[in-house]
Amino acid sequence: MVKLFLAQFFNSSIILLVIAGSFPGLKRAMVGTFAEGLLFQGEITDTNSKWYTEVGVSVSVAIITLPLTARFGTAVRFVAFRWKRWLAVTTAVTQDELNAAFEGYDFDISTRYGEVLNVLFVTMVFSGGMPSLIPFAAVSFMMNYVIDKFDFARCSKLPPWYSNDLAEASANLVAYSAVGHLLFAVWANSFYRIEPDKLVSSIIGDVLYGLCDAWQANAPAPLNDLFGTVSDMREVARRALQKNTA
Repeated sequence: MVKLFLAQFFNSSIILLVIAGSFPGLKRAMVGTFAEGLLFQGEITDTNSKWYTEVGVSVSVAIITLPLTARFGTAVRFVAFRWKRWLAVTTAVTQDELNAAFEGYDFDISTRYGEVLNVLFVTMVFSGGMPSLIPFAAVSFMMNYVIDKFDFARCSKLPPWYSNDLAEASANLVAYSAVGHLLFAVWANSFYRIEPDKLVSSIIGDVLYGLCDAWQANAPAPLNDLFGTVSDMREVARRALQKNTA
């Protein structure tokens, strides 16, 4: 479940950021390697209008299309199951063969958990800058429910009793999506510069600026400037303290 979720999350969102985003630090690191000119060649430097038209639209489409294409297998399973039953009526020799033909396929619940987690994480992480992802996710979850209900009732056999491990593991992972939501929301909503929040700045402003200075001074390159995306790490603290993000 976790491996499938991570693979889909990387494919549906992270890889889009890597392809479209501008990472000068990583681009310099590729010089002289086989990846020079192939990776980290994007031109988008921030969450501007170009980011929303190139990356945001692709993320929105992925939320709908990935679960829908994954559920295409249900149609194949249904046709194959009906065909198997029809053939068994005339070709089955023993009762065991007939019983096997009328028994449905396995219902892989761990795969469904991974797919749902992917949609949930993509929505949570990017909805701070793209609220439209929330209704898209609702449509995606509805499609999953309807199609999987049909699959379970018409194509699958009765599953074994499951423990709580999958549900508990999923619940533990969901908490990390809140961190991604917070980070992206702060960065996306602070694109337009406004004055800092005086109350928040007076409480944690010095701490944030100190942490950013320490990060830039001590973190190894290219982490010290977030892969070249910022020239001064104090810019991160300034954006976090704006009135619309603090």
